[in-house]
Amino acid sequence: MSQSGPRGRPATDEREAVWILRVLGTTGIAGGLASAAFMLLQWSIPPLPWLAFLLVVALVGVGLRVEAAILARPDR
Repeated sequence: MSQSGPRGRPATDEREAVWILRVLGTTGIAGGLASAAFMLLQWSIPPLPWLAFLLVVALVGVGLRVEAAILARPDR
């Protein structure tokens, strides 16, 4: 995946990987935060392990988006 196309642009396989990472990251962020917010609104004392799990999912989503941004950056 380290091969570049013309003008330093990522190769086709690398662009697909970046797109997949972006989609998974966005889904993780949105799903984790929305589910955590729903739990906080539903219960006065939400189950802590599930709340922590959902927040970790959101953090993993942030990590995937950062990874996609690093891969999409052209070599300088």
